[in-house]
Amino acid sequence: GLFAKVAIVENHLLGGDCLNVGCVPSKALIKCAEVAHQVKTAAEYGVNVTGTVEVDFGKVMERMRKLRAGISHHDSAERYSKQLGIDVFMGWGKFTSPNTVEVNGQTLSFKKCVIASGGSAAVPPIPGMDEVPYLTNASIFNLTVLPPKLMVIGGGPIGLELAQCFQRFGSEVTVLLRGAKLLPKEDEDAARLVYESLVRDGVRIVTGCKFKNVTHSPAPDDGGGEGYGEFWLTVERHGENELFASQALLLATGRRPNVQ
Repeated sequence: GLFAKVAIVENHLLGGDCLNVGCVPSKALIKCAEVAHQVKTAAEYGVNVTGTVEVDFGKVMERMRKLRAGISHHDSAERYSKQLGIDVFMGWGKFTSPNTVEVNGQTLSFKKCVIASGGSAAVPPIPGMDEVPYLTNASIFNLTVLPPKLMVIGGGPIGLELAQCFQRFGSEVTVLLRGAKLLPKEDEDAARLVYESLVRDGVRIVTGCKFKNVTHSPAPDDGGGEGYGEFWLTVERHGENELFASQALLLATGRRPNVQ
């Protein structure tokens, strides 16, 4: 290193989004979804698979968590403190002067401070959204039961990769977006390839949506573990209202910085 004395302040999990709720868990799911898809389409390659191909979603998620745990030690507080000589403070940091920050009642002094607090899911201002148990990239990896139907709001990379995964796992997935096409920031030919791939897999893509409201009816509490209620999303398209229903709702409408 450069022999500077360094401290890290973290309120939640070391490793950030990539390790915990981003690259690592999503790519683990993508691999499982790819294997399921290859088995289901094996006949196209001259490989005959007899019987029904079923995805054990619980084991898929268990595998993902084991892989994530297996590499989490690289971002552990113990490694940073004992191997790298970095002081780690778990808690909220609050600036108390131009050169001090308070963490859990302790004051730290610094010459330079880097704010790298990351981002979180942006929640669209759809009426009723603050009253329903929607999913984001931070919570979808906590599921243990596959939802029969999944609605995804948003046509960016995060929503689309998860939409394809869950469709290949066996969910009936609908992607809804305000614009006219997926991946608006990407080259048009690349976005078209993604669109065609999703459609081949059976994902329903609904464009030009004006989101009116969302409601949720909880599942009966039968003591049987994780259950799903029913989401109802009203969308205006071409001057008329349409109603979409599912057992899970994923918000993938962009990111906002954690600066509050």
